[in-house]
Amino acid sequence: MLRYEISTIRTAGLDFPVDELERGDTVYVALLEGGGGHWVVSDVATVPDESWGRFLRGTVVGIVPHAVDVEYGIEQYFVPEGEGLAIERAFDVDVVVAADRSGRGVIRHLIVDGTVWEPHD
Repeated sequence: MLRYEISTIRTAGLDFPVDELERGDTVYVALLEGGGGHWVVSDVATVPDESWGRFLRGTVVGIVPHAVDVEYGIEQYFVPEGEGLAIERAFDVDVVVAADRSGRGVIRHLIVDGTVWEPHD
């Protein structure tokens, strides 16, 4: 199971009516590169804006004051039995995600402690 910094979206500073959202709603999350290959939330809407360069489509799974929890369909990554411990014990795990034009994300690979992770054969 994976969780991302962009899974909890702080709504302060966003021009978005969070009080109109309900669990199960589809949202589109605009992303900007925040440095080091990491991406940060720049905007949220129920319809993607044509000016957005990169965005992911997600589903609202929780709403609390000043934040929305979103799942993108990239929260699970399956590894061969017995090999997950290396990922669980890692200091740093990054996930490389590709998104299509509709915002649907797909995990390409993991980077574990600076190295592309590959299962042992």
